Amino acid sequence: MVRTNKSIHRRGILCLCAVFAVATLSGCAAKGDTTCREYGEMSTSQRSSVEKAMLREHDLDDSHFDNTTGINSALTKFCGTLGSGGATKNHDVAIDKGVNWNSRYW
Repeated sequence: MVRTNKSIHRRGILCLCAVFAVATLSGCAAKGDTTCREYGEMSTSQRSSVEKAMLREHDLDDSHFDNTTGINSALTKFCGTLGSGGATKNHDVAIDKGVNWNSRYW
């Protein structure tokens, strides 16, 4: 089958659009959807980035000491990540479930 330049061009554009859509949508997942197992496998700086992103997702100041300390403490307790051994609890549960977002205080 011989394809015309328009047909090839159209398919190329469709492929690029599909790739762009998949790449864009894959980066849109909320950080709170991270499981305790995944959180436990992260480095300290990666955990901190996830925690700050979660605070922003909930319209909280990610530079406020009480917020950063509070979310870290809540996730450490929920996932059992004290130390470097990874998560010891709630392995397949989203970390967003480990934070009481309705509380006025940490």
